Amino acid sequence: MSSGKNPPNVTVHTENHRKEALARLEREQFDCVVSDYEMPEMNGLELLDAVRREHSEIPVILMTGGGSEKTASESISAGVTDYLRKGTGRRQFVVLANRIENAVSHRRTERAVRRQIDINDLIWDVSQSLLEATTREEIEESVCERLADSESYLFAWIGKVDGGKVVPRVSIGTEAEYLDAVFRDGRAGDESRSSSRAVELGEIQIIQNVDDSSEKWREQALERDRSSRAAIPLRYEASVYGVLNVYADHPHAFDETEQRVLSKFGNSIAYAINSIRTR
Repeated sequence: MSSGKNPPNVTVHTENHRKEALARLEREQFDCVVSDYEMPEMNGLELLDAVRREHSEIPVILMTGGGSEKTASESISAGVTDYLRKGTGRRQFVVLANRIENAVSHRRTERAVRRQIDINDLIWDVSQSLLEATTREEIEESVCERLADSESYLFAWIGKVDGGKVVPRVSIGTEAEYLDAVFRDGRAGDESRSSSRAVELGEIQIIQNVDDSSEKWREQALERDRSSRAAIPLRYEASVYGVLNVYADHPHAFDETEQRVLSKFGNSIAYAINSIRTR
């Protein structure tokens, strides 16, 4: 099983028993599963079926020492991503590495396309709701609520600038405990720094992988299945109205296209708040 890091920095975790492998898939996020066909407790197709029941999109590559056309046909029919006969020497590992990279790349591309369509629809719907708001509070609550209720994001909150620092202002859902935990006693770590930097620079700030973050925020985020986050400044002309934070449940969720969409969305929110303040 390869972890959620980009090639060529691939981390491999090996499990020798079915239960341990499935349990690890439940605990951690992986980009690909590589399985032998012949195993003591079950064959590769039975493992594939077990993986697919809980992780329908993860690529699964099946390897076999012998194999036959019947085995290959059964594997393809069962939905295996790729089927590979074992070879000799180092070349077989080069081939396997290429197959893994191709499978992961293909999956990420498909997921990115679907996600971008969903994001565009979501942002359009939220933007339309801003036209009906009559107060700043309505705008902020509507934004956080609609983003948090969507399938694209897990949680959203808007922070305000207070004494040069960003502190939570509005959050929707059951995540007050999380915000209290990371902001308690001013020890918000990456949460506070990236939000403050977004406001200071007027540019979106991304944490693409919790594993690369400080231990305090990493521990809190992983407990709630948050793997990446975007801090979006709410700025209109010279006025700063805070920062919007959104979270996704997998690493590298925010590609360049999504970052541009969210940056423009932040400007739209700031414009709506400015219009209400002007009126």
